[in-house]
Parts: sequence; C-alpha cells; structure tokens
Amino acid sequence: MDLDQQGDASYSLVSDYDPSKTSYELLTSESVQVPAVATPVSGYLNLDLVPASLTLERVEVELAGVLDAQFILSDKLEAVKDDYDLIVIDTPPSLNVIVSNALTAADKLIIPVQADIYSGNPCPACQGNTAAL
Repeated sequence: MDLDQQGDASYSLVSDYDPSKTSYELLTSESVQVPAVATPVSGYLNLDLVPASLTLERVEVELAGVLDAQFILSDKLEAVKDDYDLIVIDTPPSLNVIVSNALTAADKLIIPVQADIYSGNPCPACQGNTAAL
C-alpha cells in the first residue's frame, strides 16, 4: 500500500493504474474499501498494490476534524487482513495523519535509514509518536 504522495512504490510496481482508485480514495471516502482500489501487479503472483496519488497532499485537510481519523486505515484493512500473508505500507517521511493511520494499522515497524552518522541519532518526536500509537 503506497501512502506516499511521491508514489515511488506505485511507479516501481504498476505503471498503469486507474487514478480514481488510489490510497487517497481509500482514506477519504467512507464507502471505498481495499478491494475496490487494489491493483494486481503484473508479473507477480498474488501481489496487489493500492497505488498512491498526488491528491494525498489533501488528506490532512480533508480529515481534519474527523473523529478517530487515525483508525480509518486500520478499520479498512481489518476486512482484508486474512486475504494477505503480508501487508506492506509505504509512508512519507513525515509525521501526519497518513503516517498515524499507517502506524495504527501496523503490527510491526521498519524504518529504513542511510548508513551515516546522522541516521544513528534517533528522532525523539518519532519515538514518542510511535510509542503513543
């Protein structure tokens, strides 16, 4: 699942997808569920992708004031979690409602970092947010 508006995971896995069936619609439309936006990845058996969209930049504003907005993704993934062995969620490198949704839905967390001196310094805000979720 690509939740990063840059869409690198989407671009890498699926070159042609319906722009009206993305993670943006999944997060912002109550009626849209995962199967409606999951795109099969050609060349791979049993691999689906919920592609990203540049419209993800609007999610923060659209979900402002929505009660329990951080649980939207978790609730929608609950319905399909038994259909998949693994669900990978790609997020942007920021702390916002999209990342809160991903962290709330996740069982495990992997944070890729570069192997340099600055990457070894933990981000206190990140640690506090992930612990809270």
